[in-house]
Amino acid sequence: MFSRAFSLWFVLSLLMVALLCAPTVAGATGRLSGSVTKNSSALPNAYVDVIDAGGNFQEVQTAPDGSYTVTGLAAGNANVYCYSPANLTIGNQVINIPSSGSISCNFDWPVGDVWGTVKKNGVTVVNAHIMLSDVNNNWYDAYTNALGDYDISGVTAGPVGVYCFDTDGTQLGYIFGSALRAALVEISFNTWQFGSVSAHITQGGVNYANAQIEVQDSMGNWRQGYTNTNGICNLSNVAVGAATVYIYSAQGWLLNQQQTQVQQGQISSVSFDWAAGTLAISVLRNGQPLQNAYVTVDPTHTAYTDSSGQCSITILAGNRTISVYDNLPGSVGNGYLIETRSVSLLTGQTLPELFDWHCGTVQGTVTRYLMPIAGAAVGVDSAGYVATDSTGHYTIDVSAGAQTISFYTPNPNSVLMGTQSVPVVTGQTNTVNFDWRNPRTTVSGVISADTTWTVLNSPYQVTSNVTVNSGVTLTIQPGASVYFAPGTGITVNGRLDASAVNGNGIYIGSSKELDSPYQGSPGDWTGIVFSGSASSSSIMSYCTVRYAGAGTNASAIYCASSSPQISNCTITYTAGTGVYADGGSAPTVAANVISNNSGVPISVASSAMTYGTLTGT
Repeated sequence: MFSRAFSLWFVLSLLMVALLCAPTVAGATGRLSGSVTKNSSALPNAYVDVIDAGGNFQEVQTAPDGSYTVTGLAAGNANVYCYSPANLTIGNQVINIPSSGSISCNFDWPVGDVWGTVKKNGVTVVNAHIMLSDVNNNWYDAYTNALGDYDISGVTAGPVGVYCFDTDGTQLGYIFGSALRAALVEISFNTWQFGSVSAHITQGGVNYANAQIEVQDSMGNWRQGYTNTNGICNLSNVAVGAATVYIYSAQGWLLNQQQTQVQQGQISSVSFDWAAGTLAISVLRNGQPLQNAYVTVDPTHTAYTDSSGQCSITILAGNRTISVYDNLPGSVGNGYLIETRSVSLLTGQTLPELFDWHCGTVQGTVTRYLMPIAGAAVGVDSAGYVATDSTGHYTIDVSAGAQTISFYTPNPNSVLMGTQSVPVVTGQTNTVNFDWRNPRTTVSGVISADTTWTVLNSPYQVTSNVTVNSGVTLTIQPGASVYFAPGTGITVNGRLDASAVNGNGIYIGSSKELDSPYQGSPGDWTGIVFSGSASSSSIMSYCTVRYAGAGTNASAIYCASSSPQISNCTITYTAGTGVYADGGSAPTVAANVISNNSGVPISVASSAMTYGTLTGT
């Protein structure tokens, strides 16, 4: 209910806006007088508020005989408002104030009384709350006495709405009636009937505590409660008639709703066992069944779609989240996320869910300075990725529309190499090749402390000869690449750890490969020299070595009184021998490909070399 002060403020605000551009009214000499009566009897101390044509506000109170006078009013239409001493609205009028003289404005407030009794199931209700609204939008409050009676006096004659509430706030009823001038009208709530609802909830036959129960009765009242440790919730003051019972889990999931009939003074019982339902999932790719799609639910339940693009998952009913992934060969993790959606599954229900995916294909090759990168992750951030194969090739299906394809270096040091925007059209294939031209790290000179050449800082460009001191280890991470300037090389007096893995090897080549036309030649750089017994603990595995052989050693790898391990390496395009070992060396050379060199694959001055499988010429 708006207060009288608020109503006046609102009206004044509107009038002031309207009057800002109006001409000033001079000579405010108008006079207004009149009387205020209540059922034709004088009403003293009533309020009369006047806002004249100039926007001026005046308030007076009536005299003991109910009369009032307001002077100094601007000529023109004035708004006159009348309120009772208790600030109840009596009425309002628009009066044309003359430029001179007086005009009258009278108010008669017709009122009557309303009374009644409140009973529930035939029993009187003490302290029931009655709220009444009259034709002037005045609100009246009352409470029933020990006899269940209430009485409201001074109600404006005309239509009234009466609300009745129980002591706990439950609405017992609403009646639309009328107040009569100078009369006593009865509006009673004595026919209302109520019962109770008792809900028993189990989960798989076991009593379920903290389930939320809501009941909407025939009067529109809502009752709410929670099950106890026995799975029972009792709700009283439910109106007789049809009621709807809503059952929620402790997490707030809607599990079930039931209809029940409530009888006067009786308990209406409902029961529900929370059990499983089934999600029947179908996945289409551009209108065709998608086989081997990976489906997760919450995410403890998983399945793959069959040749018809379908799978079913039976799970405890409730609010469930379904995620569907395209599981292409080479997918990283679950694959490319097609869609995630939330569903409400009811006990015993088989809920069909169709995922109709419109997508295109993006494929290509990922390289670093034109050298294939195996194991690079390619895809759409927040959706999914595939990994490149040993040739750097990838294929991924992505949702139709404008997409940003991201390219990452292989794990475990995954770094964003770059992105490309691709307009993906349903059913079409885009070829997107990516060559990573990340900044070069230049190195040279003596390495006197343990050092690691990382994937993140690749490629490394050697600008002058590098020497690894005795007692020092140089580690080259898998996936890193090293390029030697013409005539340069590396001598290892300490230890070289170039241990890579299949599919994520180390590349060692010519710096000419870094710049156009990106092509090296045999003999561009000298090679790798393992010198002395301190370098015998060195390891090279899954390394590719190209374009070495310059200088007097004329070999890609030269062992001088050193016995390193060289395995699963590819040594090609050398201007000379692939691997040379002098008389003081006994290296282990196994499972290597040594080919397309101008000299022999291996030259050894001692029979102490340990051989493994050799492929080469």
